[in-house]
Amino acid sequence: MKCNNCGSKWETDASRSASLTICPFCQAYLTKCETPKFFSSVKETLSFVANNKFTINNKTVDGCEILLSEKIVSFFSDMAPTLKDEKDLIKIIRDKGALEVLKGAMNESPDEQEIAIKIATSKLPAFMDKEVIVSILYEFAEALGWRIKQKIMKSNPITIQHPTPLPRVSQQNLTNTIISSPLINSSLQKPTVGVSIEKRGNTIGNVVNGGLVAMQDDWVYYKNVLENNRICKMRTNGENKLRLNCACYGDINVLNDWVYYSNGSGLLKVKTDGTNVQIIDDDVGRYLNIVDDWIYYSNLNDSDKLYRIRINGADKEKLNNHGSEYVNVVGSWVYYNMNKSGGNGFCKIGINGNNEQLLNNISSEYINIINESIYFLNKHGHLLIMNEDGTGIQKISDNNMGSINIEGDWVYYQNKDDYGKLYRIKTDGTCKQKLNNNYSHSIHIIGEWIYYFDDYYDNNYGNLYRVRTDGASHIHIC
Repeated sequence: MKCNNCGSKWETDASRSASLTICPFCQAYLTKCETPKFFSSVKETLSFVANNKFTINNKTVDGCEILLSEKIVSFFSDMAPTLKDEKDLIKIIRDKGALEVLKGAMNESPDEQEIAIKIATSKLPAFMDKEVIVSILYEFAEALGWRIKQKIMKSNPITIQHPTPLPRVSQQNLTNTIISSPLINSSLQKPTVGVSIEKRGNTIGNVVNGGLVAMQDDWVYYKNVLENNRICKMRTNGENKLRLNCACYGDINVLNDWVYYSNGSGLLKVKTDGTNVQIIDDDVGRYLNIVDDWIYYSNLNDSDKLYRIRINGADKEKLNNHGSEYVNVVGSWVYYNMNKSGGNGFCKIGINGNNEQLLNNISSEYINIINESIYFLNKHGHLLIMNEDGTGIQKISDNNMGSINIEGDWVYYQNKDDYGKLYRIKTDGTCKQKLNNNYSHSIHIIGEWIYYFDDYYDNNYGNLYRVRTDGASHIHIC
């Protein structure tokens, strides 16, 4: 089939061709029907993608390749727009590396593919219901043509019960509403305010590297130094580059229809289409962690002390009384490196500012909390790991690292022992690999791509590049 609006092409069988009325790429109507035909289940959507071929940028792409790539979220969103909870779950499955596990087992035996399902399940957050995770993964397996049967629960099409629509509430009262979701393990649910599926504006690893790149759906948002530090956006395939006409220091977070960032005017937000710039507060912040409707940040106007404020500018609170760097918000805790006269130390504090604890006296930089382990660099740039309570400290590598970001089983880092070039190493310290020959700092990970900045430009961040996580396809962005 071919879309006359955008020119995209794809191959499909006759029965599916007759039922498809809208282009999966640009959403233009393929027929004169007034209402487009969308898919209503995960199984139907994944099966359609896997069993067809698509023409993207004049290149024919097999559907199974799309199914196991970063593109699946945008495809799913376009083809099944009413399945919003399911799309969020598939995005988590993609972002946590579960699809990479399935991809690696494509040509394996059914027994090895069963093991791959278990490994993929283990990569996903503990708060998610295991039966729902397994059901979704088996829907992927069925679409890929794997001859394995679901053992943990009956092999029925996955359905997610959507909550009953709630009464309209004001922005100020939104966090007093509790929304239940089957994606959350019922044994872990607590009667706390806020929605039960945690929404974040950027990943922890990107935040501690300056928050210069972020992603939502099929768009990547980034700081363009060569455009006077303007925020720009482009499709995940690198096309459709647009400028939002607002300048930032960094700390980009994207949540729903808004892009949040920091500059000399304070904490700001702008619509994802570049309109309606608003100042949230006059504080100049860094290490912005946006979690649900709260912004946690180090306040440069108050010696980097830890603050939080709602995304609508209400309820600003100071959480501690000393400098706080490399901030990670995880569950009900905020973890950070304490920076004050007299020394550094690794600390945590409750998200409401209670129960602050000094966990150890080690200077901890580029903190990445993954599952229940904390990866960080010490003052010598060596990579270490410790438990969430600050105990069990072990050295992983003696390399002098400039920054780190972690995805799956890999630590991506700037290797100062090799002129700042980009490397990766397994989280257990094995399989060290060089990925480029450029000076690479401010390492960000978006899907299957690593974004980094090269040599400093006017004492700022320089040119932006991206490279595949395995070192392939090195591309200059701006």
